Amino acid sequence: GSVTPALLAPAPVPADAVITSTAIVPVVPGLTVLEQPAARKCVLDSLVGTILSQNTTDSNSHRAFGILKARFPTWESVRVAKPKLVEDAIKSGGLAEIKVTRIQVILNTLVEERGQACMEYLRGMDDEAAKKELSRFKGVGPKTVSCVLMFCLQRAEFPVDTHVWKIAAGLGWVPKSATRDTAYEHLNRRVPDACKFDLHVLLVEHGKVYKNDVKWLKQAVQQQLAGKGEVGWAEALDQPGGIKAAAEQHFAIKSGNGGVCG
Repeated sequence: GSVTPALLAPAPVPADAVITSTAIVPVVPGLTVLEQPAARKCVLDSLVGTILSQNTTDSNSHRAFGILKARFPTWESVRVAKPKLVEDAIKSGGLAEIKVTRIQVILNTLVEERGQACMEYLRGMDDEAAKKELSRFKGVGPKTVSCVLMFCLQRAEFPVDTHVWKIAAGLGWVPKSATRDTAYEHLNRRVPDACKFDLHVLLVEHGKVYKNDVKWLKQAVQQQLAGKGEVGWAEALDQPGGIKAAAEQHFAIKSGNGGVCG
């Protein structure tokens, strides 16, 4: 059947759940035990993890987050630590000084306003209120906000990273002149809620594997819209060594390394 295995959004975390964030998810080859990506269960884990992923690779951001959680098991300990110590923990992700400054500003603001370094209150907010709350912090742009809402808060959001942006433009879903932010505004309104999670993950993975090449995708979409349905592009799926085989092999590897969502 499907070109790729069924993708399931992470299960929601009850608002009154006891939040822990020291568990380790399936191992990533090449990383030590302390460098493995720690499970991101609370909102702050998701937010900081997404900040650390900015302008770097998945493996580097996972390493940075894993070391950070190993050295500083609570967000309060990150907040009160000397910046240089935190920078050393996340240096593999790059831009450490900038990221630490922004993270500690967020943590200090939360303590000043709410008495503790915790953002679980976002679970009780509607989408627009949660976006407004997150967006007030420097370094937390539309993509970061959208990722937190979709992956952590289980909201119907469609994050647009560089891969999604370039593929969408290549397929004509947005004008080629669209910025990443304007592409997000358009796609978040147009993509049906029921497929936002799966489509985001699939487009990101396609972008990584095929370097944002849309030639095959464009051909498939055009033939489908022309009413050719299962002719042409569908036959190419099952060719030995074709895109279906490559996709299934890639997703099998990713699933064994902790999942396609990073």
